[in-house]
Amino acid sequence: MWYDITATKMIQKYLNIYSQIKLQFDGEGNVNTVALFQEGKWISSPTLAKRMRLQHISLPIRQKASITLKR
Repeated sequence: MWYDITATKMIQKYLNIYSQIKLQFDGEGNVNTVALFQEGKWISSPTLAKRMRLQHISLPIRQKASITLKR
């Protein structure tokens, strides 16, 4: 994954609040959807990546993918 220190800090901040974060990447390798897991359910929104300032994370490969980060 390619990202900067700002994205790392933002992910750490959200993992302190939510137990899991799922990042979904589009065909260009950019984050297009973020889902947060708390109290047994996923909270998802297409605009959440922008609000979390994670939209600049990208994968070096050009295909759809997802990754789940756990606390």
